[in-house]
Amino acid sequence: EVLSRFRCGRRRPSPAASMTLLVLPAIVALLPAAVVATHPRPSYDQYASFARWLVHESDYAVVATHHGKGDDVFSNIMSISDGEGTEHSSGVIYTYLPDLDSTYTDLMADDRVSLTFTEMALDGG
Repeated sequence: EVLSRFRCGRRRPSPAASMTLLVLPAIVALLPAAVVATHPRPSYDQYASFARWLVHESDYAVVATHHGKGDDVFSNIMSISDGEGTEHSSGVIYTYLPDLDSTYTDLMADDRVSLTFTEMALDGG
């Protein structure tokens, strides 16, 4: 009874809305294809090529710095890039690091840093 009242009160969607409802699933179906790695994965035993590929395909890394005066280590997730776009890899890892971030404070006191990348974060990883 409640459902029938709801259906009776609904307006029929406009032709533009109907077209959107037809096109939207097709666009959503294509999204996973757009997320696939842009370059083929090198063999694991090609260490340098594999490392370059992993950095290039990654959007973020875990950054570990020495925290405080002891041997404490602090890790933080950071967005990274290795160049402009998908085809212009520079081999240099770039990030934006605000001075309010604790990683920035740690790096100013001790410039030793470790970056960790994981293939599991990539599509199909």
